Amino acid sequence: MNALRLAALLLLVHGAALGADLTIRKAQPVRVEPAQTFARALDLYHDGSFAQAADLATESGLSEGLALAARALLAEALVAEDPKNRLALYRRAEALAREAIVLDEGNAEAHRLLAIAIGYIARTKSAIENWVQGSADEAKGLVDRALVLDPGSPWSHAALGGWHAEIVAAVGDLLAGEMAGASLKQAKSGFRQAIALDPENPVLHFEFATALIRTRQSKYLPLARRHLALASLLQPEDAFETIIVGRAKTLREKLEGRRFDTVDAPYAPGLNPRTDTHR
Repeated sequence: MNALRLAALLLLVHGAALGADLTIRKAQPVRVEPAQTFARALDLYHDGSFAQAADLATESGLSEGLALAARALLAEALVAEDPKNRLALYRRAEALAREAIVLDEGNAEAHRLLAIAIGYIARTKSAIENWVQGSADEAKGLVDRALVLDPGSPWSHAALGGWHAEIVAAVGDLLAGEMAGASLKQAKSGFRQAIALDPENPVLHFEFATALIRTRQSKYLPLARRHLALASLLQPEDAFETIIVGRAKTLREKLEGRRFDTVDAPYAPGLNPRTDTHR
């Protein structure tokens, strides 16, 4: 065999081997890192694709991914056309937040989200049922833990303010203090600390306003209007905040010249951090 034929044969054999190797590589599934999956889910959340974000974030298998999935499900409940579907979303969010804590007990957001999910589920039950089941105590423990884990987060303080406000809204000032040590004074303090940490976040102002509305105390009408006005004027940074700003404007219009007891406070998930690493 001359040198030219030998070289051609070797080239043919090498080419066939290379082609086989490429075929094998193409057949192998592309592995997506959990962090990449989480980042994609976070983008979907900020774009307003809450259900898709929840599914993808769950796939990440990360504690922060499960927490994001819980957050997305609470946001999905906000836009649910049928209010009857909300309870199922609350329960899924609760389960995911619990799983996130199992994976990482130091996940402050998971603690906050679990407290919020428990709170929204509690709204579907009577005060007596919640008292017997210990919902308020469990939620308070979660909020307190979140404050220990992440004391500098405005959402830890907002969650505390929200807990106090929910108890007062459910049973009134007097019973709230006697049964759970809750008060509207502490609710206002929590929200004010949260807003001081992130004054340009419309969700915090909206949450404070709706917490005041749920108390049905007309003396807080001017304060609620003030924070609705601020929420209406602030610039939203993602789809969720855009929804909240729109609802703040609508609620502000409904409150004009009306009493608290003629206006229903809308549902809104209590968390939309602006501290995501990719933003």
